[in-house]
Amino acid sequence: MNYLNLRIREIKKSKHEIIQLPIVLDILGQVIRKMENELNKHSATDCSRLAWLYLNIGNSERALDIVKRGLERESTNEYCLRLISKLESR
Repeated sequence: MNYLNLRIREIKKSKHEIIQLPIVLDILGQVIRKMENELNKHSATDCSRLAWLYLNIGNSERALDIVKRGLERESTNEYCLRLISKLESR
């Protein structure tokens, strides 16, 4: 997941965004669906990564929901804390 989030950032910065982004978004959708199906099994860090995937497809509302779930699992998770701060400041 982390690789996907990093790759999306690279694509958005590159000149090839128009060509590659639809392919990446399709893959993201598949990964998101799989992760959602197993959401109860994920750690807080996994939740933060899923939330980033949602942010990368433009769904900040669902990202916030997922981060809150992560914090319910581990209230001190640094990734979730940083991300919720970012999301709530929007």
